[in-house]
Amino acid sequence: MKVYLAGSMSGGREFADGLLAINSVLQEFGHEVLTPFVVDERISATRFPGLQGQDEARAVFEDDLRLLQQADVAIAEISQPSTGVGVEIGFLVGLARLSGAEKPTLFLRHQSLEGTRNSKMVEGNVHGSLVYYKPHNVHEILTEFFKDLGQEGKVNKERE
Repeated sequence: MKVYLAGSMSGGREFADGLLAINSVLQEFGHEVLTPFVVDERISATRFPGLQGQDEARAVFEDDLRLLQQADVAIAEISQPSTGVGVEIGFLVGLARLSGAEKPTLFLRHQSLEGTRNSKMVEGNVHGSLVYYKPHNVHEILTEFFKDLGQEGKVNKERE
């Protein structure tokens, strides 16, 4: 499957180990991660050579939306607040609501943050599942997530 992996880049890299663990498991499972630049800052730095400022920002915006549309599923590491990840999630919700093109979406938040304040827009989002993780249990979580996907790539869970 084509996976859009989202995570904080300019908002901080405190939970980069989680992104690395998620990416590693996705690679192990044979999935295509469409966003390697989220995990590897060297790729991010050379993503659009020759562009800078507003031109680079516009290229990132358009390319990220294109990749979101290409993805079969989206996985967002949301431990570090990130405006960009919020926009990406909003885009996915907009697609689901306006066109019915819902993509299975998994929100992963580090277990050390369980019980702390979280966005109600994430907690109340019926278009994705929120799971708390530690890097050592990402394999188990992603195994379950992909097992729950039906033949059409939709999550086989009832919406409350």
